[in-house]
Amino acid sequence: MTASTDDRIPLELIPDPAVRAEWEHFRGYNMSDAAVGRRLGIPLDTVNTWRRRTAQRAERTDKILHLSNDGRTDVEIAAALDVSVSTVERTRTRNGHMKRPPRSAGDSLADRRQRVSELVLQGRTSREIADGLGVRIGQIESDRKWLRSFRPVGVA
Repeated sequence: MTASTDDRIPLELIPDPAVRAEWEHFRGYNMSDAAVGRRLGIPLDTVNTWRRRTAQRAERTDKILHLSNDGRTDVEIAAALDVSVSTVERTRTRNGHMKRPPRSAGDSLADRRQRVSELVLQGRTSREIADGLGVRIGQIESDRKWLRSFRPVGVA
């Protein structure tokens, strides 16, 4: 007896493309997923792990996009979800989310440098500032250099 199509493992859960192709091939012979797993030497526990991880990944993606839409920075999102900033950036990129909204008329270089100077005075790192403002870290370093040019001589 074969499993109903509702009980079948979605093929996109199988991370290895070669295994996915073999799985699909054996399904073509009306083999159940349990039989395909046995044939390929893949325990059902492994398949259940794929299912669980996919569900966890989808839940994390939803949380990242929700927090992003609320205006939180990548650093804040990473800290809130206990993931790396690169995970947040990768998730946002895969889902077509921009780091920040398009520039408005009042979003000038002077405005950004003013925000950068305020954040520098708060002790933020260049990476935190760049993530918060949605710009490249090189732009923040350039702004910091520009700000240092106004420091009076003899002041550290």
